[in-house]
Amino acid sequence: MKEAVRVRMKSRQTLAERTRSEEPIEVTVSGTCSEEKGDLVILFEEGSKEQGSDVSNRLVIGENSVEVHKTGQIRSHMRFEKGKSHPTDYITPFGVMRMAVKTEELLMRRWENRLILHIAYALYVEEEHAADCVMDIRIEDE
Repeated sequence: MKEAVRVRMKSRQTLAERTRSEEPIEVTVSGTCSEEKGDLVILFEEGSKEQGSDVSNRLVIGENSVEVHKTGQIRSHMRFEKGKSHPTDYITPFGVMRMAVKTEELLMRRWENRLILHIAYALYVEEEHAADCVMDIRIEDE
């Protein structure tokens, strides 16, 4: 993949009480791509400083795992590995939530100029099942 990439992230949640499904959230941004220690590293920004909601993202894509690091207004480090649960603190301007993600499905397809990720996971907040989530990420050369 080239250094300049386009990142499209689409996520949706079904709340644990199954009363409703949240509307999908979709973000498309420009970013950069590099390799570090055999992992693919994607950097991109969400929001803007003018809006007061800037968040820097770092995706680390390994052979069998994906890590999402967020810094800025929101800070977290989520790790996805099929069949495993990983705890994290989700830090916002309003407080800290103790969370965990349990990855049910992690699929990756990579071509020379494109990468597609599909992650299905259960989200736990303060040790309670809060939602079932799906995140689809498409990264391609700009």
